[in-house]
Amino acid sequence: MQEYIVKFSPILMVILTIPLAAILYRMIVSENSRNSVLILDVLTSLTIAAGALATVGTGWSGFLGIGFGIALTGFMATCLLAIFPKRGSHRR
Repeated sequence: MQEYIVKFSPILMVILTIPLAAILYRMIVSENSRNSVLILDVLTSLTIAAGALATVGTGWSGFLGIGFGIALTGFMATCLLAIFPKRGSHRR
């Protein structure tokens, strides 16, 4: 079973670039701050998925630690970006 996963991980990595390209296009086109928070969250998820596929493909478990760090950083960034529009609307 593991041989099939290792065999298909490069193909899955190429398939993962399709939503990555779509989200990068949306990042460039978007002007709304709410969309940028969602884009950051999806971009973080895609990066973690790419790290998991790289772990399966190479067998090096260091990609999982990197993915964990990216997940924590992305979560904090998403929380901070979600707070900023609320604070700006209360100021006069």
